[in-house]
Amino acid sequence: MEIRNVLERLKLLTNDDREDLLLMLSGDAVQRLKTRLCCTVEEENAHEEALCAAAAAQAAYQFWLLEEAASPKSLTAGEVRGI
Repeated sequence: MEIRNVLERLKLLTNDDREDLLLMLSGDAVQRLKTRLCCTVEEENAHEEALCAAAAAQAAYQFWLLEEAASPKSLTAGEVRGI
């Protein structure tokens, strides 16, 4: 699974151009996914596209969590309960 392939998918998902941030998130997602894989190198290569898509989706999730946490409009649990 190539980090660059994951990075390109992540750029499409997030529509963001912060290369360093997206590269870090892509690398983390690839590492996280690789530690959970229970397959041979041949099997991994055969499913390269699906694995890159999964890693990009995980990285995008982390990206949006970071974006939301940094947003001044974020709600607290108390504010949600009061709605």
